Amino acid sequence: MLLRITFEINQPVTWELHLAGDSNIELPIEWSIDAESANTDEPTSLTEPRSITLVGATTFGGLMDSDVDCFRFDVDEHLSALTVTISWDATPLEVEQAHIVPQFWDENGDSEDTPEIRTRYEGDIVVNEFRWAEPNSGEHTLCWTGEDDHFQTYSFIGSQSMLGVGSTTPAEFTGKIQSDRRCWCVHDGGCSHRNLCCNCWLPHAIVITMVATILATTLNYSAIVWRNHLPSRIDFKRVAESR
Repeated sequence: MLLRITFEINQPVTWELHLAGDSNIELPIEWSIDAESANTDEPTSLTEPRSITLVGATTFGGLMDSDVDCFRFDVDEHLSALTVTISWDATPLEVEQAHIVPQFWDENGDSEDTPEIRTRYEGDIVVNEFRWAEPNSGEHTLCWTGEDDHFQTYSFIGSQSMLGVGSTTPAEFTGKIQSDRRCWCVHDGGCSHRNLCCNCWLPHAIVITMVATILATTLNYSAIVWRNHLPSRIDFKRVAESR
């Protein structure tokens, strides 16, 4: 143990420190941990994982020294992604754990692909998010491994997203795109501009056709009425005499 004492000399004299006999020195401790009581996750080991509910439930634990904390839970079918968010409690830099990527494997012992990792800070708390895309379904094991002479408590929770029924990325959509200076549209229907084009003409064409049909019917009816009021033969001689 190294004891370092710092004091300030404000006069040009010789100072002596005598610790003979009964002496007391008070040292303010900024951080301490009871490793045994903080290790609330036990028993959790590689050979004896602790069964938990991951999604929607918070699990607390402590990674003490080179301990291995392992947890076992079920992964649902047809998942788009599984995310584990772990919050590491504030700890002096000299003794905090390394926050490495946890090991994650299925019931067959096959490791899942490398997750997407995001890290953020909430005050003195470090938050890591590990996101595995389309994990296998069934029983899984998740393990964190500590380092010698390092201690840190934590809590984590899981969330999941289901696979969608339809397309989720632009590459999964199909259709021919046609463009000009006025607008663009997809041949499967729809327009992105208020100027009409492509299949967007279809409902308007129906309206135009209906209007043209009504006008033609009206004109035809007017012609019939006008013709019925005319005499069948015009006597031009009588017309001339009447004048």
